[in-house]
Amino acid sequence: MIFPDDWTLIDKINFVQRKILLNSVLYYIYDTNFISDAHYDNCCKKLVKLHEAYGPDFVNDSMYGYAFYDFDGSTGYHLYSRLTFEDQTWLAILIQQKLDRKEV
Repeated sequence: MIFPDDWTLIDKINFVQRKILLNSVLYYIYDTNFISDAHYDNCCKKLVKLHEAYGPDFVNDSMYGYAFYDFDGSTGYHLYSRLTFEDQTWLAILIQQKLDRKEV
């Protein structure tokens, strides 16, 4: 995964957290996916490394750190249920828009 040069470590964490959240919700809630399992696993491994590089403050400093506080990359099953209602709603809108555009 390549990031823009001007992104900070927390920018990278936020991006990968969102990507994992969106794709785990698509997979576990909507029973579909837009990326391969291998790509998802690579994202999870990358996020774990980013969390380690940042340290424990990522929980407070990142957008979704509160949902990823014990994330080890093994599953994203529980992440959606940890989100606030507002974040669940926002994700549902994004996902519905993506599903509406998906070619079947």
